[in-house]
Amino acid sequence: MAGTLLVSHIAAIELPSNNWNELIDIISNNLMIDNVNVKLSCIQTTGYICEELIRVNPDINNLINVELKNKLVNILANSLTCNQDDLLIIESLRSIFNGFDFLKDTFNSKDHRDFIIKYVLEYAQKNNEEVRNQELIVLINFVCIY
Repeated sequence: MAGTLLVSHIAAIELPSNNWNELIDIISNNLMIDNVNVKLSCIQTTGYICEELIRVNPDINNLINVELKNKLVNILANSLTCNQDDLLIIESLRSIFNGFDFLKDTFNSKDHRDFIIKYVLEYAQKNNEEVRNQELIVLINFVCIY
C-alpha cells in the first residue's frame, strides 16, 4: 500500500503538468496481467491518484487533460465491470469511493452514471458481506449527491 500512496502523491504533482502521462497507460496495461496482487495495486493506485489529484488541486477537473481524465475513469469503470474476484471487486468499489470527487463530472452524465450504478447494484447480490458493505457505501455516496 505504501507504494500505491507514493505513486499517487507523485502523480498528483506530475500529471497536471502533463508529465508522467505514461503512468496511466502502464497501470491500464498491468490490469491485463493475470495476477490478483498486480491488479489490486493498479486499482488502488488509480483510486488514490483520483483522490490525491482533487486534494492537491480542487479545481483539477478544469485543468487536467481530458484524455488523461478519461483514461483514469475508464480504468475505474473497467475494474468494476471486469472483475469476478471478490477482492478485486471490493478494491474497485473502494477506488470509486476514493475517487468520487474526481469522478463527479463524469457522473453528471446520465449514461456514465447509470453504467456505474448498474454494476454497483449487481454487487448487492453477492454472497460476500464485505462486497455488499462496500457496495452500499458507494451507493449511499451516489444517493447523497444525486
